Amino acid sequence: MDAMQHVNNATYLRWFENVRFLYFELVGLNALHRAERIGAILARTEVDFLAPVTFPDDLLVTARVVRIGNTSLVMQHRVWSSSTSRICAKAEAIVVVVDYAHEARPTTIWEPIRAAIRALDGDVEA
Repeated sequence: MDAMQHVNNATYLRWFENVRFLYFELVGLNALHRAERIGAILARTEVDFLAPVTFPDDLLVTARVVRIGNTSLVMQHRVWSSSTSRICAKAEAIVVVVDYAHEARPTTIWEPIRAAIRALDGDVEA
């Protein structure tokens, strides 16, 4: 809570980061980073704040991939409030897959990662 008695806007970015990290764990991107030093880096994010979140509340923060490019992903995030039964914020994040062993240069998203994303999110725009 901030001085205005609601969750500060910067906190949403941390929530989105946490859910992205879990998503990357589920699709094998974190394991790929540990094994091959190929992983994700946030390139851009845009957030629309739709309603304030105040204490107490239970929130659901989600992430899903809506587009897979050659070296990047577009992810969609939502924050859902159980006390108001509405979406409080929505965001879009562009994540680039990079080879940390080679100056963090963008690299092609491996097919097993693509397959895991499609298994989790269904048909994803290419």
